[in-house]
Amino acid sequence: MNIQMNDRRKLILIAAASFACGFMACGLFWKGLPLADRHTFHEVTVQYTVDDGLGGVSTFSDLEVESAVLGSDYLIIAHVDGQVEVIPIERVVRFSCQP
Repeated sequence: MNIQMNDRRKLILIAAASFACGFMACGLFWKGLPLADRHTFHEVTVQYTVDDGLGGVSTFSDLEVESAVLGSDYLIIAHVDGQVEVIPIERVVRFSCQP
């Protein structure tokens, strides 16, 4: 009877250890995946149109930028001179970029 209990305990410990290792491996894998809710572009020329909040729109064309990040909440544009613009995505009417 005692031998069977030891075998069960070993089996339970092996199952628990396997689960813990699998859980940690999945966590590390998930952490390494890129976020799917944003796209980053480096050293590109952008054109974008934004709603000015007063019923009109403003268009910015042929801007050479260091980077542009199009996310689920914001469009972030880092200009070559170091200036950074953060525009709420609700105001972005159109966005395009070229290498």
